[in-house]
Amino acid sequence: TGDTFSQTFTTAGTIEYFCAIHPRMTGKIVVTP
Repeated sequence: TGDTFSQTFTTAGTIEYFCAIHPRMTGKIVVTP
């Protein structure tokens, strides 16, 4: 669709997430200092 999204993380750590519609679709964001 051409849509974009941007998020800035200011704290180091690991964030795990999943799709609310498709719970088996998961991911992890690792933020390093």
